Amino acid sequence: MAVKQRGRPLVYDDGQKHPLAGRAAALAKSTLWRWLSWLGGLQRTLERAMQLISQKSPRHTLHRQVVLVDPRKYRSEARGETLRNAGRLLLVQAAFEQQTGEKMFPKFATGCGWR
Repeated sequence: MAVKQRGRPLVYDDGQKHPLAGRAAALAKSTLWRWLSWLGGLQRTLERAMQLISQKSPRHTLHRQVVLVDPRKYRSEARGETLRNAGRLLLVQAAFEQQTGEKMFPKFATGCGWR
């Protein structure tokens, strides 16, 4: 189970009518990690989006925002940095859309080479 709340796994009803109906579904940890690794790896997209936001709004404080990740969520510093980068990207995405009125994905990220 990838996500738990109050020690219990969070699941969803997949709504499918099959012999195993009633069985709840959940994300595997590996799926969640692949998504976060992909987001955390978009360093060029993150940097260019921050540059654009700074140009449009020089007083923006986005570069000062700290993304905290509970150390129990990763085993190595490299994974911790990947999680922090993924968090930064989500913050930057919201600011990007607010400043430009455009979506960051997929056009802008494609222009950055998805890196």
